[in-house]
Amino acid sequence: MQNGFITKAEQEALEEKVAILFQKRSDGSDYTAELEYVREKTKLLLYLIPRRSYYLDRELCSEFYLSQLPGVDRIIMSYRITLSVPYVAYLHVILKGRAFAFMSKKYERMRKDDDFLYTSVNMLDASEVFEFEPEWDAMPSSDGPPARPPEELSLNEIIEDVVTAVPCTHITGNIRRDIMLEYLRERDNRLRFMLFLLSNTDSLTSGEIRDLSELMNVSEHSFAELSTLLFSKSEKRQVVKEERLDGKINRAWKRYVLLTAAIHNPKTSEEEKKELRVQLEAALRRVRSNQESKAGRRRGLTIAFIARALSFSEAMVSSSIRQVESFMEALSTEVRAGA
Repeated sequence: MQNGFITKAEQEALEEKVAILFQKRSDGSDYTAELEYVREKTKLLLYLIPRRSYYLDRELCSEFYLSQLPGVDRIIMSYRITLSVPYVAYLHVILKGRAFAFMSKKYERMRKDDDFLYTSVNMLDASEVFEFEPEWDAMPSSDGPPARPPEELSLNEIIEDVVTAVPCTHITGNIRRDIMLEYLRERDNRLRFMLFLLSNTDSLTSGEIRDLSELMNVSEHSFAELSTLLFSKSEKRQVVKEERLDGKINRAWKRYVLLTAAIHNPKTSEEEKKELRVQLEAALRRVRSNQESKAGRRRGLTIAFIARALSFSEAMVSSSIRQVESFMEALSTEVRAGA
């Protein structure tokens, strides 16, 4: 284990096993071995992700872990491999919501216990005995107030956190990494790089979260929040896109069926059939085109969305992204030359 959730090699092995599991399941083959492997890794992540993402206090992680164990197979089988989202990123989103719900229920139980302990008690003789009711907001507790889960960060807060962080100054000896660190010492370049990142990814793996937090010298929590936000936005965008394309495909198929029926109608002349066949081919091309568009997946947020969310001009966002693309191309060339 490393500082992240699991090592890069372990994550790659897990992603491969998940893919094989769902392929075998689709084919009707036996996937017992793959399911057992994925189940064991998922159980481990049920504890590590909430703990290392700071969603739960340490003392609550074990309790949360035990509460989730009975549903581990349901969590695995609810994953949709067709969304092209890494399995670990999927778990990150699922466990974040569940951890916060768990915390909320925990605090609600604590509040009810306090209400029970510090309210009046009616005695048999109808007299009332009031126990001391401390002003919790005003009085410090020796144990401190109950810890709350970290607040969700907005996109603006995440960008501000990264851009204003103190840059790293140490030398690693790795050419690519040192060039990146030198580039990211400038505030403007950090902002440009974040805009580039927003426009090119839908989620971050645990390894990417760890690497980016080290490069930017910020808490992993910021990039974990960014990954969750990106995944949420991309998922909503994909749903809207698929619904729109499904509508186009259905209309094109309906036209195809009607044209086919018209061609086979005995009353249709040969000249009319010739024209209908041309339209039939066009309808089929439209179906295939929309099916290909549905299969494709654009990664990252649009320039328009980024500009609107961060109150920047689209020209500024577009220009920043192009500058980082040029830098990354130059970096690759320099690294290859130095190899």
